[in-house]
Amino acid sequence: MALPRPLLDHFATHHGVASRAVLGQHGITPRRIDTLLRSGAIELVHRRVYRLGGSPPTPLQRIAALCASDGRIVASHTTAGRLWGWRKMGDPDDLTILVPGVTSPKLGGVSIHRCHLIDATHWKERPDGIRVTTPARTIFDLARVLSDRALESVIEQAIDQRVASIPTLYTIGRALRASGRDGSARFGRVLDARPAWRAPVGSDLELKVERALLAIGLTAAVRQAKIPLPDGTVIRPDLYWPDLRLVVEVDHVTWHGGRVDSTRDKRRDRQLRRLGIETIRVSDTDVTERLRSVAEDVAVVLRSRLSGPGRAENPFRVTEKGQPARVRTPVRER
Repeated sequence: MALPRPLLDHFATHHGVASRAVLGQHGITPRRIDTLLRSGAIELVHRRVYRLGGSPPTPLQRIAALCASDGRIVASHTTAGRLWGWRKMGDPDDLTILVPGVTSPKLGGVSIHRCHLIDATHWKERPDGIRVTTPARTIFDLARVLSDRALESVIEQAIDQRVASIPTLYTIGRALRASGRDGSARFGRVLDARPAWRAPVGSDLELKVERALLAIGLTAAVRQAKIPLPDGTVIRPDLYWPDLRLVVEVDHVTWHGGRVDSTRDKRRDRQLRRLGIETIRVSDTDVTERLRSVAEDVAVVLRSRLSGPGRAENPFRVTEKGQPARVRTPVRER
């Protein structure tokens, strides 16, 4: 049955769902709604929320329908993380929402978290009608369900995307952290361990490489250091030890898999060599299958630079007796 063009436009921009209030705004009376339901033109998905008949069901449509059913519902936790495009967010069909502490919506197949502290500044409404917690609030909520390492990885990604910063995370922490509240201790522990001045890593693989190098006793490298090349271009390598003139790059198959990318990378390496900077490249497979071996290879190169001409400052942590820290096996990544 014919529907007004503005209403069809609404369905198109809101994942195929509309509330009874929206239908009324477009002249659809309760009697006509009943007619549309009998004909299959629309289908009831929640109380007073409808989907356009024939529109494909998707996780986004389910979230949009939930938000249309109650103005107090906000997508949160891993669901919000997926909406922000973050890694380690699990199954997209698992939906999690945040509601005020006194709210008790009856919804099947949805994880519901109740909280008395949902400030208006802790969420935003997207143009498609989906309400989602802000990046900082999402990270705080994720501390309840992620491990320390997974939370660290998400924080790095959010900072790299420039949707959150260490100061904004401290601000949300001051507002929400409380003794006994799930995730508070983990949020504070992971955040306090990260210096605010450090640049973020560009990917989870880079973070794993950095952890492995720290685990065998290396001091922290400079992330995303700005290096002008002789040809006038400026690069920001993944990990850089300025005193040792050494760069470690993590090559992702998606970004470095073609001939053009390979040629560009080799030219960068030659340009760096002209500056006396050596490059060690690590592949995705290196990280996932032989991370400890890669870390030890890097350590050997660094040690050789320590014993060579123009010795640089020792990049290894030392014990009280002045000996290099004992190599520790990196914790296996989940």
